[in-house]
Amino acid sequence: MISRTGTILGLQQRPVHIRPLPDADRFIPVLVQLGLFYDYQNNIKQYTKWQQYLRDNQPPVLIVWGEHDAFFPVPGAEGYRRDVKDVDYNILNTGHFALEEEGPFIARKLREFLSSRL
Repeated sequence: MISRTGTILGLQQRPVHIRPLPDADRFIPVLVQLGLFYDYQNNIKQYTKWQQYLRDNQPPVLIVWGEHDAFFPVPGAEGYRRDVKDVDYNILNTGHFALEEEGPFIARKLREFLSSRL
């Protein structure tokens, strides 16, 4: 899964994801990733509760989604738009790390969203 060149599942890993951490050398990146992958099952178990909460409570939702995200494809964003009436829906030309690729745009959308709805 992780090569010596620092790629995870074919995606280039930036050094900032690993360092600067205190005592970063004591972490084994492969084990950290495996732990995250294993724990993801707990997120999936909560999906129906989260979806029901959104349908019942109708909070405003800001969606900023990477069109080329290999982990969370765009149809995952569609569910939010279907379940919630007040949605600011943004599909960006990015991968999984949309914030790194379009940080200024996302920051602006977040400020606009919060200032218009709070």
